[in-house]
Amino acid sequence: MILSYDLSFGTMMGVSTTLFHDTLLVLGTEKHRHYLQRIKDFELIGCFALTEIGHGTDVMGMETTATYNHETRSFSITSPKATSAKLWISCGGRSSTMAAVMAKLVVNGENHGNHAFCVEIRDENLVNAPGVIIGNVGEKVGVNGIDNAFIFFENFIVPYDALLDRFS
Repeated sequence: MILSYDLSFGTMMGVSTTLFHDTLLVLGTEKHRHYLQRIKDFELIGCFALTEIGHGTDVMGMETTATYNHETRSFSITSPKATSAKLWISCGGRSSTMAAVMAKLVVNGENHGNHAFCVEIRDENLVNAPGVIIGNVGEKVGVNGIDNAFIFFENFIVPYDALLDRFS
């Protein structure tokens, strides 16, 4: 019914309740389950941060890295150059507090391929987390209510449990 009035709202909720939710459901483990009901109850809005300017549809060309630090059991998520910015991230411009972020996992200097991380990109007041730069892409040809974003990471430190590690 709501789609009769606002198609963008349905699209945004679909991103959170499908792309974000299902990424946590499929790639996460028990330690990530507490998010699932909050997403279904619309208490938590998340986005799915995969696409980058530089790699287009070639996800093997992804530039964003998540480098593991053994001493602190944490990861540093970094967009090493301008083309590493995540782009066209629906719900990211002003609505999401969390994101499923895809990045190359680097451990001891070795690339272990693309992995997913569940991270808090903003607090409950929608203030960006330290190390996260977010901007709204702006007006589009249609469905302007969808808050598409660019997201850039600068040494964004996340705990070990942010890794969606069902298969990792």
